[in-house]
Parts: sequence; C-alpha cells; structure tokens
Amino acid sequence: MSKTPALVVDRPIDRYEHPVVSLVVLADDREGWKPDRYEFEHWNAGITSRFLVSKLLEWKERWGELDESENAFAIAVMAHLKTMETRNNPQERAKWRFRFVRRLYEGGFVREHVIEMLRFLDWMMVLTEDLEVLHNERIGELEKERKVEYVTSWQRNGIKTGIETGIKTGALQKAREDVREVLDARWGVVSPSLVEVLDGIDDLATLKRLLRRAAVADKPEELLDEKLSSAA
Repeated sequence: MSKTPALVVDRPIDRYEHPVVSLVVLADDREGWKPDRYEFEHWNAGITSRFLVSKLLEWKERWGELDESENAFAIAVMAHLKTMETRNNPQERAKWRFRFVRRLYEGGFVREHVIEMLRFLDWMMVLTEDLEVLHNERIGELEKERKVEYVTSWQRNGIKTGIETGIKTGALQKAREDVREVLDARWGVVSPSLVEVLDGIDDLATLKRLLRRAAVADKPEELLDEKLSSAA
C-alpha cells in the first residue's frame, strides 16, 4: 500500500494542528482486496496509519441506491463500474455513456457541474472513433429535444482533442523520465545537453528505442548517436 495516506494525515496535522481523518477510495477491480492501514517498520521502529475505506466495486451490489440518488457523484461511480464492466464491449459502453449523459441533462444539475461531468465521462468511458461520432450526434439530438445546449459540437470536439493531447503529453513525459532514470542509475549525473535532447523528442517510439539503448549502452553519449542516426 502506498505511503500516501500517512503523509496526507501527517502534513495537515503539522500545518493546522487539527485532527484529520483519511478516506481512501479504492477504484480497482480486485474483489476482497481492501486494506485499511499503512504500516512501516525499520530497525524495531515504525508507524501505523489507519484510514477509512470506500471500495467502488462494492457499490455494484448497491446499484439501486446509486440509480435513485440525486447526487452527481453517484453517476461518476456508476460510470466507473460500467467502464470496467464494458472493457470488451464498446457498443454496450456507448449505450451506458449516453444514458449517463441523458441523466445529467434531465437531473436539474448546475450547468457547470454538467459540463465537468461530461468531461469526466469523455475521459473515463472512451469510445471508438465511429461510436464517438454517433455519441455526439445523439447528444445534439438530445439537446434539441431538451431545448438546451451545454456543450456545442465544436466544444465537444475540443474536449476530445484536449483529452487526447493530455494523454499523449503524459505518455511522452513518462517515457522521457524512464530514459533519464536508467541513465541516472547507470552513470549518475545526466548531462544537460542530453536532457535537452530528450526533452525535445516528441515521438514516443523514438523514446522507447532510446530507453532500450540506455539499458545496454557503454556510455550515455551513445544515445545522442542513436537519436542522430534515427533522424537521418
């Protein structure tokens, strides 16, 4: 279990000198796995941090409560459960995603909350490109039916593009960090020139190739040679 719960408790106590209770939300799909504490021991000394636990998977048995709730977070939990359930069934996922959208439109929620939840659904319940197009068309029809417009078609496309860009940017940053960690583990300090080269690479395949090279190279400079040869 991560040490995060212990840090989340300790830091606010130090800063505000006020009692703090930690709540951990488990979003995994492992039935029966429900840790309720973090423990660390070293040289006969240690710490224990206990926390409250909410496991989203357990709400699958309480679907009726979620379905009847007027809280927008209930939709978020249902979306999470259906996302896991429909991993291999894109058609079913599309059906559920639109059902959640309709519920947002008909639930009387504040406009800002609806927009944020639409972003959340776009991010979590990813669809194939053809189903995404169909989904947006259905939203357009729903808005005409309800005579409301929370998100225009170009905004919907912008949200989708933004999410895709964010995912790509995160993957590139992770790949760069992986290369730097291998270099640091093998040779210590990584030269600024090499760091600059890595930060300038925007191709994931190239970074993966450099990672493999970093693991077997005789010296860090070989990565520069690899980068130059791949660009030639």
